[in-house]
Amino acid sequence: MHNFVILFHNMKKSFYACLYIKNIIFIVLYVYFESLFFFGFTAMSIKQETQVYFRLFENIILCEYTLIAIYRRGFIMFNFVHRDLDFAHKLDYASSPKDEYSKHLHSFYELILFIRGDVDYSIEGEMRHLEPGVMILIRPGTFHFATVNHDVSYERYVYKFPTYFVPDSIHSKLVSSYPFYAPNRHIAERIKSLDEDFQHFGKEDMYALCKAKIIETLVYLTNSKQVNKEVKEVDVTMILIDYIENHIKEDLSLANIAADLHYSESYLSNRFKQTMKCSLMKYIRSKKIILAHAMIQEGKKASDVCEELGFNDYSTFYRAYVKETGMSPTKNKA
Repeated sequence: MHNFVILFHNMKKSFYACLYIKNIIFIVLYVYFESLFFFGFTAMSIKQETQVYFRLFENIILCEYTLIAIYRRGFIMFNFVHRDLDFAHKLDYASSPKDEYSKHLHSFYELILFIRGDVDYSIEGEMRHLEPGVMILIRPGTFHFATVNHDVSYERYVYKFPTYFVPDSIHSKLVSSYPFYAPNRHIAERIKSLDEDFQHFGKEDMYALCKAKIIETLVYLTNSKQVNKEVKEVDVTMILIDYIENHIKEDLSLANIAADLHYSESYLSNRFKQTMKCSLMKYIRSKKIILAHAMIQEGKKASDVCEELGFNDYSTFYRAYVKETGMSPTKNKA
């Protein structure tokens, strides 16, 4: 059954075959019911017969719309979500943009194995056109988004896991690492093996397997070849990103940044939004909140974190925190 599902999603003709089978089923059922009525094996009235046909037709139409929705919007081959772990094998067909494509950042790690598609991926101003087999490791608090050609199927594996999954020895290597890794058949095969594991193991066993695979994958990644970083002119956006990273706990108003970098406020604001698809001040606020989240997780008081990160008052910090994380800072300790 699992192999059939994969075949269905890899071949467009399977979609048309399903619609063809649907029509055959409708004809067979129609002949069956007509035979019952003709030979007198049923005592249904015309009203009851009409209701039977109406329900049959309604279910057939629902089936057809479901098939069309799968074809147009794509399909999650599987999605394992348990406790603090989210692992999925996803395949999207031509569709409108998904939330995960849009610009965002979060407080957990995200690991992507790219299988196929026409995708440009941007991480903190660094954009790459993805080749099959490339792996992307997105660190917590890292701004990223995908530009997807929706005329081409987009398939990938996606791990989402918390920072405490990562041993300190590996974390220290990841802090300054480039996010794009060259294709590695050994790593890819180990991740793809979870397709089969998902069919045979319960939640707790699957959770243990996924957690072990994450550590194993990170060990191999930190000792494997990264995609060569493109050499290009230093862009003002990268200057801004570095500046914000180094001054994140200060009062990062647009006026202060422009004065320190010797650019006009309008130039910095426009260039940043053009590259990052996000306003400069929204980016700064999001980066501060992600850092605040980590500090509170470590045991610091929310009020102290608010002051340390340069927020003018606690109410502003509180609203920004809830908007970014979906929870209160006072209820977010590990």
